[in-house]
Amino acid sequence: MIVAALLLVALISQVAYSHRASVGAMPDLKAAVPQTLLGWTVSDLSLGLTEAASRSVAESLDFDAYAYREYSRNGRAFAVYVAYWAPKGVPPHQTIGHNPDWCWPLNGFTTRESRDDTPLVAGPATLEHGHWRQFATPGGGPVYVEYWSYANGHIVNGRAESLTAQQLITWWRGALHFVIGRPEAMMLVRISSSEPLEDFANEPAFQTVVADLTKLVESQQR
Repeated sequence: MIVAALLLVALISQVAYSHRASVGAMPDLKAAVPQTLLGWTVSDLSLGLTEAASRSVAESLDFDAYAYREYSRNGRAFAVYVAYWAPKGVPPHQTIGHNPDWCWPLNGFTTRESRDDTPLVAGPATLEHGHWRQFATPGGGPVYVEYWSYANGHIVNGRAESLTAQQLITWWRGALHFVIGRPEAMMLVRISSSEPLEDFANEPAFQTVVADLTKLVESQQR
């Protein structure tokens, strides 16, 4: 009871503060996600197989900005996807709900293994509280992915039983902001590869990407 009361007080305080805090500028995702990496080929990926399909996907997701890049070298590759939704009258679950757990099975992928609240460590950089997944493609090949959902730069994903008090406050704050007409900026970060992401942890290029993503998240914190 006391804990619930303290959480409510903290929530009200954060909402009150956010009314005074200014909304951050829309991030330049194309610049935030590394455009070059020494020794690696960097390619911008399409959201669909055709230009028309890409437009359809973008309209469906209704994001305000995105970046989708692949980094490859010597037969190895990983891809980074970041989508951003500016504060607007859309419920949070309709934005950050567009994640691999929901979208990929609809496109023929099968979940083989899943772990939640899993950090991605790459040298000195760490992205905390990720959703780690192994999928099988429609053709049967493996795909490893980890993704994170953010509201105003604060993590909002994780299983309910593993959420910290701060994460619970973030969830409820987002819901309350939507109800009172002050929605928050939402962002989805996803990294994927045909091999486990942990295998890239010692690659300087991968460490650079994770470090830059960490800076991007921190720049959105309000």
